[in-house]
Amino acid sequence: MSNSGFLITDAGLAAASIAAPGGPYVHITAFKVGSAFNYIPDRAMTDLQGTELYTGVASGYNILADDTIEVVLVMDATVGTFQFGEIGLFLETGELFALCVFENLQEKIRAIGNQAGNTWRIRARLKLAQAPVIVTVELINQQGILEVAAWEVLAKPIDQIMGANIAIVHDNNSSNEPVLVIRDNDDEWGLVDYSRIFSGSIADVGAVLTTTSFQHPNLPSIFLEGMPRTDSRYLVKFPDGQIRKIIGYPNLNTIEWPAPGVNDAQTGTITVWAEQGSQFRINWADTVEYNQYIADFNPYWAEPYGPYRDAGPFNVPYSAENRGKGQTPIAAVISRRTNLVDWALLLTAVRNNCQIHGISIADIASITDFVYRPTGPAFPGLQFLETQWNNLVAKIPLLESQRNNFVLAGQDQSLIVTSSDNTYWSGTRTWRHTLDYTSDSHLQALLNSGHQIQIDGFMENVINGDWYEFQDLLIAAGTIRVSHDTVVAAVGTPSGVGLHELTDVNQELWTYTANNWTLTLEGRKPSGLDQIILDLIVDNTGTAPYAYTPDPPGEINFNIFSRRASTALLNTPILAHPTASFTIV
Repeated sequence: MSNSGFLITDAGLAAASIAAPGGPYVHITAFKVGSAFNYIPDRAMTDLQGTELYTGVASGYNILADDTIEVVLVMDATVGTFQFGEIGLFLETGELFALCVFENLQEKIRAIGNQAGNTWRIRARLKLAQAPVIVTVELINQQGILEVAAWEVLAKPIDQIMGANIAIVHDNNSSNEPVLVIRDNDDEWGLVDYSRIFSGSIADVGAVLTTTSFQHPNLPSIFLEGMPRTDSRYLVKFPDGQIRKIIGYPNLNTIEWPAPGVNDAQTGTITVWAEQGSQFRINWADTVEYNQYIADFNPYWAEPYGPYRDAGPFNVPYSAENRGKGQTPIAAVISRRTNLVDWALLLTAVRNNCQIHGISIADIASITDFVYRPTGPAFPGLQFLETQWNNLVAKIPLLESQRNNFVLAGQDQSLIVTSSDNTYWSGTRTWRHTLDYTSDSHLQALLNSGHQIQIDGFMENVINGDWYEFQDLLIAAGTIRVSHDTVVAAVGTPSGVGLHELTDVNQELWTYTANNWTLTLEGRKPSGLDQIILDLIVDNTGTAPYAYTPDPPGEINFNIFSRRASTALLNTPILAHPTASFTIV
C-alpha cells in the first residue's frame, strides 16, 4: 500500500496566513474518509472526491517542529464496514485543510459478534509554509487543548479562537520537557510546576519596562542563585497576559526576554515565576550558617559593644569595649534561603570592616563564589566553596585580635576648630578645646572605627627672637595624633593614656620640653557630658640667665582635626565628626 501523503490545500494555506492573537491560527475540527482513490490531489480541491463514508475527530496530535505537526487519526473496530481511498482534514469553517489519497482501496472492517474487526491509526504529518503557526486540533473527549511552539505565540485565554482551557508550550523547561499551562482566568494562564517569586508594579519607583526588558529595584532579592541565565527556569508574565522566558540580565535589577517584544506602554503588575521541584544551586553556607556568622560579626559592626555610663567616669579600659562601629546591623534571614542580596550586603560589610583594621581582604570571595553551579568550567566545585567559606569565617578572630589597629589610609579628616592667640604672657597659658559628640555611643563608635584627634601647631608673624624657640618646638613636634589609647608625635613623651581612658579629672597625655619651653597635652571627659576636653598648656617660665622680653609673641595657632574611618567604609549611617570650640584659660 502506498499513498501520496497529506497535501495542504489552498484553503489550508490561506487559513495558516490569517493573523490572530499570538500569530496565525489553524483549528482542525474533523477528519473524513471517502470512497475515491488513485487520483492526484490538487491544492484547489475543496472536498473529498468520492462518497463520504465516515466522519471522526482526531485522537491526538504532536508538534514536531515550529512548522510541522502530526495529527493522529483513529478508526477503531466499531467503525465500518467499508472500503476507503481518501482522507481529508477539515477546519472549523468546513473548509478542506489537507487531503491524502491512497493508490488502492483500503478495508475497514467492523467487529461483529465473534468476528474481529480492524483498527486504523493514521499519523497525518503536516508541514506548514509559515512558522510558527498556532495549531489546535479538536480531540475526542478532550475539547479546548492547545499546543504552541513558543511562549511568544501564546495569547491570553480569552484571545484563543477556540477558547482553550489547557495549552502545551514546547519552549521546553530546564529538563527539556514541554510546559503545561491551564486557564486561570480570561487574561491569565496558570503555570503548572512553577511558583510565583516576584510581583512588581510597572509604576513603582525605579521600574522601567521596555519591549524586551524590565528593570525593578526589588528584582535582585528573588533569585536563589543570583540571577537567571539562559536555562529556562524563570518565566515572566505581563499585565496583558503574555508570557516570556527570561534569557538574560544585563545588571542585577534587570531581566530580559527574547523578541518579539511586548507592549511597553501597558500598565499593571509584572510577575516572575520559577520552576518547582529542584534546587538550582548549592550554597556551602546557607541560612543557618549565614545567621550564625552575622551573630559573630555584628558586634564588630553594629552598636558599640558595652555600655558607656553618662553618670560615671569614662574609664573602662579601651581593650574591653572597642567593638561596634555604629552601623546598621546585618539582618538575619528568616523563613527563606539566603540570596544574592544577603551575601552582597554581608561580604561588603566584612571587606570594609577588615580594611579599617588593615586586615587583608584578598582571600574574601566574590558573591558568586558562594554559589555552586554544576555546569561549566568557571565553577570549580564544592571544595572551592568550602575554602571561600572558611576564609570568611577566619576574619572573625582577626577582627578581634586586630581591633586596636587602624589604617590611616582608610580615614578621612575634618578641621573642626582653629585656636589662635597673640597675647603676651609669662608663666603658663592654656588653650582649651572642647569637643562635643551627639552621645557616648557616637563617641565610642568613632573610637572603635579609628577616631583620632589631630593637632597641628604653628606660629605666624613672629617678631621677637625669644619666641622663635617656641616656634622651633612646634615644628619639631609636628603633627600630634591622639588615638583611642595613646598619643603619637615626632618627639615628646606620651603617657600611654588615650581618648578612651579619660576620666573627669585632667590627665597628662603627652609632653615635650625644648630650650626651657614646655608643651603639655592634657585631657578629660566631664562626667555626664558627651564631651572630651583637650588642654594644650604652654609653659615659658624659663630659668636664669634666660629672660623673656614683654613683647607680643606673634600669633600662636593650633589646628584641631577630627579623623575617622572613610565614608567609603562606614556609611550606614555616616559617623559625624564632633563639633569643637576653644577658649584661653
